Amino acid sequence: MASRTQQEIRDLLGVRVQVGEIVTISNAELLWPNFSGAKDKYNAEGDRNFNLRLSQELADELTADGWNVKCKLARPEDPDSGERCVLKVTVNFGNKPPKIIQRGSITRRETQLHEGIAGLMDSADIVTADVSFVPYFWDVNGSVGMTAYLKTLYCVIQEDELDLKWNSEDIDPVEENLGD
Repeated sequence: MASRTQQEIRDLLGVRVQVGEIVTISNAELLWPNFSGAKDKYNAEGDRNFNLRLSQELADELTADGWNVKCKLARPEDPDSGERCVLKVTVNFGNKPPKIIQRGSITRRETQLHEGIAGLMDSADIVTADVSFVPYFWDVNGSVGMTAYLKTLYCVIQEDELDLKWNSEDIDPVEENLGD
């Protein structure tokens, strides 16, 4: 059997989202980041991903378009009452790697993360983030589906006074420490 095209899989699924369509979410909240692909209770080794927390309105909209949004009752400590809705986004550095840019909250210095250092996102204190993703339509052993793949992520990372000191172009921390 010949493999199906993205469009053929999309048509089989009967979803509204189009092949190559870009979805952008501003002021996104990233949950459970695993940009390193570390194995854990909920993640197989090498699977890089994160979840986006969605408002109920956005969750309903994305679900209507065919995205695989998951909603569960919020935990008591969760600021949202009712349901907590999320969309899992895959991070893949294969054919067309995503663009991931971190900017410091104080220094405003930008760092573009590549596959080797993307794991820095796993422990980053994200102040704000804008995310875009695209659909990937898959066909495995006759089962078909759609997954969100990260296209672009811009985020501001919380910095502290040491980040300011060590990232300043006006200060040489090595020379500054020699006088102590």
